[in-house]
Amino acid sequence: MLFAQLQLAPDQASTAAEQVDPIFWFVTLVVAFFTVLIAFLVIYFGVKYRRRSPDELPIPIKGSLKLEIGWTIVPLLIGLFIFFWSAQLLHSRVSHQAGRAAGPLFVDLVRGNQDGHFRSVLRRILRH
Repeated sequence: MLFAQLQLAPDQASTAAEQVDPIFWFVTLVVAFFTVLIAFLVIYFGVKYRRRSPDELPIPIKGSLKLEIGWTIVPLLIGLFIFFWSAQLLHSRVSHQAGRAAGPLFVDLVRGNQDGHFRSVLRRILRH
């Protein structure tokens, strides 16, 4: 399968990566979804409501309170969800580190080659 061979990110190179990666992929998918949605809607409405003759004048549009509330509340809720997910992760990492008497954080430094494959070149121990 093509997707099984496609490596979109390097191997997890820190002890926190297992918890951080799902947040990264969620944010990436949300951004990709809304980018495609907005691009589609711009093209769709551009074609649907294009001016067919130079004399044609569009009908004045009145605002829609439901639409304004919707496109304000939905991004707010998505942003709050990402914030609380990230804050919970940060809190658990900080309290976990404090409970372990500031133990080491292992980080693998990786380097990519021309084929797009990554390999570990150095393992560092970071202390807080």
